[in-house]
Amino acid sequence: MFNHPNIEIIAYDDRYARDAVRMWRDSKEKALRQKDIHGFNDHRVVGILAINGSRLNQLYIHINYQKIGLGSRLLNPAKELSPGTLELFTFEVSKKARVLKINSLP
Repeated sequence: MFNHPNIEIIAYDDRYARDAVRMWRDSKEKALRQKDIHGFNDHRVVGILAINGSRLNQLYIHINYQKIGLGSRLLNPAKELSPGTLELFTFEVSKKARVLKINSLP
């Protein structure tokens, strides 16, 4: 169980975007042992996906990047990582998510 007195887990807020991208780049550069060839300002967070086993917990696409296939593209590696099935639950009012679910999952 995670227990560290100096770290607080909080909900994401846009004001943390620069810090999140910087943390991601630093971690990636350390893991790959090479500097990123793209400048810091070239990176934008336009979608997120969180998967836990066969359950797709979160899938969100920035409103300016919807309806261009990004959600389906994010689902492909999620399908490969799943143990053979992938569950996606959507809210009834989320018509876009329901269309994605129908068109993307077997």
